[in-house]
Amino acid sequence: MFEVIEKDSYPVQKEVYYLFSNIIVMGNPRQMNYLIMNRAIEILFNALTSDDAKIIIASLESLLKILKVGDIIAETFKKQVNFYFAYFNQLGGIEKIGILRRNHNESVEKISKYIMDTFFPDFESNLSDNEEEF
Repeated sequence: MFEVIEKDSYPVQKEVYYLFSNIIVMGNPRQMNYLIMNRAIEILFNALTSDDAKIIIASLESLLKILKVGDIIAETFKKQVNFYFAYFNQLGGIEKIGILRRNHNESVEKISKYIMDTFFPDFESNLSDNEEEF
């Protein structure tokens, strides 16, 4: 799967993006963790530059689920910080999601705003405090 994302044609890559998204959003924690440990977050960030709004939405929903699970893990183990925050920052994902707050697709814009407002409220491109929640 991971090689296909990097080397195959876009239609095949698109199917792998959907597969990753389905496993992360609907799979069990073990399946999700396997993908995360094998560069799934990086691959999902790359999908955010797609011209296909459905791919972007599926990727954003997956990234949202990862952040929510990170919060649960942090709370369970009494950690002060969501482990995935640093990873998102390291891969430039916060900026990529922040840019999508001004996307022409309403669903993309809404999900990206929700992620930014919920998990990264102090990010410098935060638009306003009065925006709708997802």
